[in-house]
Amino acid sequence: MKELPTVFLDNIQFRYDPERGLFSCLSIASWDMTLEEVRRKGVTVSFYEVTVVRGIPYLFDEKADTFYRLGNSNVRISGDEFYLEDLRGMVSYPDGEEFRKVVARERDYMAGLSALR
Repeated sequence: MKELPTVFLDNIQFRYDPERGLFSCLSIASWDMTLEEVRRKGVTVSFYEVTVVRGIPYLFDEKADTFYRLGNSNVRISGDEFYLEDLRGMVSYPDGEEFRKVVARERDYMAGLSALR
């Protein structure tokens, strides 16, 4: 059987079945969403989990052992730096509404960068 792709909906991990057009949550067995529900609710879809370090959202590249800022991939932290921030309690994994707020703040940050150019 073919492995189904994993995606993150508002930073919650789901498996997507394209034949059924259905997202199934990996942590809550009874939580499924159709593609239409995802669109209607304005859910953010990503292939990567977003990790927040000191209030800044990052995507993790496992091969490079590096975290890249969601809105500016030139801003990076290493896996070692991440580990230290995690020990300090400065790492979070927001989901749902809190995740949408993080993404909105990052969008504002990117708009500010664009205005400076």
